[in-house]
Amino acid sequence: MQVTNLATTVVDPTLFEPARQLLQSWSLGKYLRTKPPSTVIRLSASDTCGHALRMLATHCITSAPMFDQDSYVGFVDVSDILRALLGAINVWELSDETREYKLRAAGLQLEHLQLRSLQLAQDGALIEKADMQLTLHDILLYGFLRPSAAGYVQVVHRVGVFDSVESATSDDDMASDAPEGLPGIKGCISPDSITHVMSQSDVVQFLCKHASELEPLANTTLKQLGLVPDSARVVCVPAEMSTVNAFATMMANKVSCVGVISHAHGGGLVASLSSSDLLGVQPEHFGVLAMPVLDFLTAKASAGWGAQQHNQQQGLQQQQSQHRQQQHQHYQQQLQQQLQPLAGSAHKWGLKGAEG
Repeated sequence: MQVTNLATTVVDPTLFEPARQLLQSWSLGKYLRTKPPSTVIRLSASDTCGHALRMLATHCITSAPMFDQDSYVGFVDVSDILRALLGAINVWELSDETREYKLRAAGLQLEHLQLRSLQLAQDGALIEKADMQLTLHDILLYGFLRPSAAGYVQVVHRVGVFDSVESATSDDDMASDAPEGLPGIKGCISPDSITHVMSQSDVVQFLCKHASELEPLANTTLKQLGLVPDSARVVCVPAEMSTVNAFATMMANKVSCVGVISHAHGGGLVASLSSSDLLGVQPEHFGVLAMPVLDFLTAKASAGWGAQQHNQQQGLQQQQSQHRQQQHQHYQQQLQQQLQPLAGSAHKWGLKGAEG
């Protein structure tokens, strides 16, 4: 959950009127009926971080609701697992010689760490299926944004829709008046009760699809909307910085994304890194986070990313196998050196069994 100060730039409120009217004309139920059927992925508190990362990568999502038996705990986000990784190592004390080894060791630890051990950012909210008549404007204002009298909003990135076992109210019985706030949660929320998840990305895609209805807002710059103040600070990292250090820089500055600049390109912005870039990297492959961040992003965007991780793992296993063989050969040589004088003594005393 992100806490943000409301913008102080004075903007003509009529710019937003087309968007407000559009969002108020669509109910949550109407919007969800336009979306293709999808399966809501659910995680258990007893699941491991390794299992969670594989599930999220398989379904190309960055979060999923977590339950402890029939008790809803919250949304597990890939950034929660990233924080656990950074907490398992002291990034700023890593050297070029130890970074990859430490990351592999931390990956093995997180592979078996249960999700109940994570400190969740609680980046999600819930609403009842009975409230399908709420407008998208209501969902944005009271689900994604929670304004306070102090001028702050608590921003979440996803809203889950659940069907309460005690909810007997039909969509037709819902009042169409805008609520003072989203209704409270009633009844027991079982893992199967969450039927839909709506994210901020879904809202952006919806607005983009209806961009022609948003004039003149659609042609207004971000700066004109007060979203790019003159004092804005963009956190950037050099392309040569290790990926794990870039992630740590992002977390330390409490931003959701960092820019990647390359001196080879005149110091210009060449890429960006966010916690979602951890998606698709399994704990046993966390050693790749020792790569320079631009190399990591380039490799991850390539078609052979999965094979590259597999090859790296195979290379590591081959190195370990070669190391074991070398140790075994060294042991055999030492043993032969120790047995040579004993074999001579056996021949000297006429003992049997010493001959090969």
